[in-house]
Parts: sequence; structure tokens; C-alpha cells
Amino acid sequence: MKHIISRTALAVSTAAAVAFVGPVGASVVATLPTAVAQAQVDVNRATKLTIKKYEGEPVGENGTLDGMKTIKGVTFKVERIATAPLNTAKGWEDVAAAGEKKVSELQADPNFTAKEVATNGDGEAIFEDLGVGLFRVTELRAEGAKHSVATPFLLTLPAFEKGVAQYERTISPKNQILEPKKSLISENITLGDNARYRIDAPIPAFGPNPEGDQLRVVDTLAANLEWSQAAHPVQVQVLKSADDKNPEPLAAGTHYTVADNGDNTVTVEFTEAGLQKLRELRATNPGLTVRTEFDAKLVKLPENGTIDNTAQVYYSNDDQPHNTTPTDDPNDGKTTLNFAKVEVTKLLNKQAKDGDKNGAGAEFQIFTCTKQKDGSWKVDEGTAAQRVVISGKVETTLKADQTVAEGQENAGAALAKAEGLNLTKKDSKFADYCAVETKGVSGYLNNPEPQPLNYDETTKTLSGSVNNVKDNLFGRLPATGERTMLIILALGVVLFGGGAVYQLRSRKA
Repeated sequence: MKHIISRTALAVSTAAAVAFVGPVGASVVATLPTAVAQAQVDVNRATKLTIKKYEGEPVGENGTLDGMKTIKGVTFKVERIATAPLNTAKGWEDVAAAGEKKVSELQADPNFTAKEVATNGDGEAIFEDLGVGLFRVTELRAEGAKHSVATPFLLTLPAFEKGVAQYERTISPKNQILEPKKSLISENITLGDNARYRIDAPIPAFGPNPEGDQLRVVDTLAANLEWSQAAHPVQVQVLKSADDKNPEPLAAGTHYTVADNGDNTVTVEFTEAGLQKLRELRATNPGLTVRTEFDAKLVKLPENGTIDNTAQVYYSNDDQPHNTTPTDDPNDGKTTLNFAKVEVTKLLNKQAKDGDKNGAGAEFQIFTCTKQKDGSWKVDEGTAAQRVVISGKVETTLKADQTVAEGQENAGAALAKAEGLNLTKKDSKFADYCAVETKGVSGYLNNPEPQPLNYDETTKTLSGSVNNVKDNLFGRLPATGERTMLIILALGVVLFGGGAVYQLRSRKA
């Protein structure tokens, strides 16, 4: 009599799961041996199970493993499931019954010590002391590992090929590298503004058994940020590839739920319908990605200038999360929201004070800028004045209404100060910033050139100076080579006077 083992096609299948391909055939449905074959099973026979771990997409029944990369250091756990001896009909009836249950809920045989083996340099985990029976294989992902986890599956030793018992089996699960990314997609924000976060989670191939399917995104925010689903509803989309320009919005309540327990933690969990949609899309779109976006209000500036954040993504068959890494800096483990203080010193004729006067009252705005080939600086095209906080209020203009303290460089000079400037990154580094004078000092020429600010990582401060020269003949001369120009001008006056005297004497002669 021939029985069909249902459920995962049991994963007692000769292929163990869709993600597996081996030399023992590739039927997705496992067929129980005939009564004659059952009786021929040698329960004392030595067995061998080889699990060879690959990185890549499932190749299907007729696929090839040629050229695929193996993965070292992946641990597999093998447990025996209690059955009657497999040289009896009752034993194979127990196997069939196990196939009707959830693999994860089957009770392990207490008389068998579970075995754990990690894949070697060839990507192989070899078990040579299992014996004959029904076994559950579970992949154990190490903390920090980036690959997906295979669906737990059942297999028998021996398996039958064309009625012949095979006491040695090779199973080849394949996994995909999963590196979810978190990015800050808003710029130039400060106190009271909303920071916009984006989490992109690549979706691995689904196994045939949906019982372990899950997708959950969890993001616990710092106390400096404030989030609630009512004020800042989460939006979820699915992208069929990394460059998908028209991502498909998913429906809250239908495809996913959002938990808001008032603890500043965003939790997005996919429903059964949502997982089924992902399963269907992933079958033909290996680049499938789920994108989660939400706003969080900045309610307090960080004392150390930085708000760190890492989200967790929980994938199928895995209790350990994959932590996000930042899109703008792959070498950094956290997505950061960075702020700087700003100090702009006002100089007059390159001095802190010109006589008794300093540059009090001058005003500035801060822009991102780029250094030019000639050494000058240019405000970046399309950039807006940076929003900063002055005395608790959001402003875009800084006023030199303070004084540099005694004992410091340029003591007595007028000083403009602010905090909460949102540092943005370019090519994994902080952008450059310049101060641009928008209001000068009476009696002095405005300085129209963007003046670069230097960033001090220790104090988290952008600082620099803006110089004005006196509004007179000399003050209107170019700043570069000013002394030389004065000498040339004086020499010209002398030569002109000497020439005039010579002409007058020549006429009298």
C-alpha cells in the first residue's frame, strides 16, 4: 500500500524542502515504502547525513548547484522523533502521522541525545551517528549572521529510491544574505520637527512549509523622539526590486498590523494574508523588499549630539532578529541623527575689536557648501538655510549678540551662537558647512563670501569667523594681497608727483 505524506509534503520528502536539492531525487511529495521494503529496513545499519549549506536562490527540482558558494559555520541541530521501528508498518504509519502535524510541535525522543554540528570549510555538516529513524533538522543561526534560516524539516534514514533503502543522504539547503537597512530620509530638521525614518527589509525565498513564516519589524526609539500610530501612522510598501520606482502600498489591518503600546516602540507584524502576498510575489521577484516608513517628532536635543537607533527585523523560522545597518554608512552599526552647536565669531579688520568697536549685531545664515578648485567656497545649489535653535526657538538666522570670553582666542569679539543644527552626510562623511553674512556692521563692508566652519568631534561644534574691513578707500581693496596693493598705490602716487615736477621744470627751462 502506498501512502502520501501531506503537510509540507512533509519535508520527509526526498528533497526535504523546496529549498533543498540532493541526489536522492527531488519529489516534493514523499512516498512511503511498500510493506516488503519496510520489512527489509535494517534498524542496526550505520547511517550518514550530510547537510551542505549554500548561499543563493532555490534552484528547483532540475536545478544545479554548480558554481554556488557554500557557507561555513552554520550549525544544524538533529533530533529524533519517536516512532515504532521502521522495519514495521507501524513505524511508517507513525512517520505519516508526524507529517500531518507541525514540525516544530513534534515531541523529540527523550531517549535520543540531540546532535549539533556546524558546517566546515566545504559548507558540510556531517552526522554519522544518528542511526535509523525519523529526524527533525533545525538550522540554528548564530547571532550576527546575515543569512536567512531554512525551514525546519523532517527526514527519514533510510530514504527509499526506486524501492531501495538509502542509508546515506545529502541535503543541500540554500539561504540568502539578509541585510536590512535603516536610513534617515529627512534633512535640515531640528527641535520640534519630524524625522522621517525608512527601513528596507529584503525578503528571502519561502520554504514549502508556511508554519514558521513571519515578518516582523521592531524599532524602539530614543526618548528624544516621540512616536505614536495616531500622530505618525506607519506606511508599508513592497518593492519588486531595489530600483522599483512604483512600490505597491500595503494595507494596514489586511497585510500588516501596527502595535502601539505607548512605549515609543514601532512594531509592524505581517498577517497571514500579508505573508501569503509576499510568498506569491517572492516566487518571481528575488529582489523583493518590504519598506517601512514613519515619522518621529524630535522633542529634545541630545546632550551628546547624537541619537543612535537600530531596528530589528524578524524573519521566518528564526527567533533572533537581524539588526539594521545604516544606508549612508555600511561600516557603522547604527543609524544616527546628529546635531551640532554653532559658533560664528565676528572680526573687524581681522581683529576681535577695531578700537572700541566689535562686530555686535552682525547676522549670519548657515548652509552646506563645497570647496572649489581655487580654494574658495560655494553654497550648494538648492540648499536651504539650516534650521537651528536659539534660546529655545527655531531660527534660520544667527545674530552676533554675545561676546567671546576673556582668555579665549579673539576675546572681546562679537559672537553668534546656536544649537541643534542637523548634520547631514555626504559619501559617509558629514557635509561641509559655511556661514554667510546677511547683515554686516555699520561702517564696514559686508563679506559676501561663504566662510567655512570647522567641525570639532569632541565638542560637537561647528565654528569659524567672518571678517569685515572698514568702509574706506583701503577697506575697499581686495583682501588678498592688500598690503602689496597699498605699497603699489603709494609708489604710484610718488611717481606721479615726481613726473609732474619734472614736467614743470622742463617747461621753464
